[in-house]
Amino acid sequence: MKVCFENVKVNAIDAQAIERAIATWRLPKEQGGRGLSQRTIAKVLTTMSRIFKFGIRNRCGNESDPTKLIERVKEASGEQSETGEALYSGLHEVAEKEVLTPQEAKQVVLAAQPGFYRTIIQTAIYTGARIGELLALRWADVNLDRSLISIRRTVSTAKVKGETAGEKHRWFNPKTRKGKREIPIPGELATALRAWKEKCPESRLDLVFCNEFGEPSNRTGVGRYGLAPALEQAKIEKAVTMHGLRHTYASMLILLKRPITEISEYLGHADVSVTMRVYAHFLKQKKQDAMSDLERLIQNG
Repeated sequence: MKVCFENVKVNAIDAQAIERAIATWRLPKEQGGRGLSQRTIAKVLTTMSRIFKFGIRNRCGNESDPTKLIERVKEASGEQSETGEALYSGLHEVAEKEVLTPQEAKQVVLAAQPGFYRTIIQTAIYTGARIGELLALRWADVNLDRSLISIRRTVSTAKVKGETAGEKHRWFNPKTRKGKREIPIPGELATALRAWKEKCPESRLDLVFCNEFGEPSNRTGVGRYGLAPALEQAKIEKAVTMHGLRHTYASMLILLKRPITEISEYLGHADVSVTMRVYAHFLKQKKQDAMSDLERLIQNG
């Protein structure tokens, strides 16, 4: 805050001052700005909002939160400049090296340590759910009879200064407004989850993937002690993360030529344009395949 507004008191910062600051943040460093991405700016505004809310609650001079008056530009909205250039390119386009092929996915599941790690890796591959969503999954969200999983929340584990526990679990709604969703699962995963339910630790929160004490598992540990050893055991030299398993799920649905609207719905993306940009590489391949089908149709007509 001090870097952005020097010695101006918090209760003297208004919407106009924030908008001027945002304009400076966006400018490249060589033009006298800070070269911040839209994602970083959004995080700064979120932190500022918390400061203003603290002032309002504690009657420190703040009567309102000026960040609420700022029209925030939706990141990666697809908006273009007049010359046709993308204004925001914060979304990362996934490449083949970041996902597993169907054969590699099978090898990783078989190589994973049976029990917790194998089941959560298998669930990630077959649902495309984010790791925070999987760790927040409760048995009440899993309908094994209908082969359906409902995503209702996500959990974040953060270290909190001044607290002896060191870590604190925070529960949130899913990442986007369409994040609450139902994902159909194949019979193989339903069978694996049934088996896991019989031997998983008891949890006061009814968690599917809890630690030995029944509390939310550590997300970093899942990748470090579960996925990484499985990749090594399967002799797969790709830097695939747990989030990469989400990309693997999406790429395989594209390979199966599922409608992009359906894929977007299962992933819980805010809108289809996000799905199309993130998986543009795989969709290009699908378009080429479709044109080959068209050519064969005409040639054989």
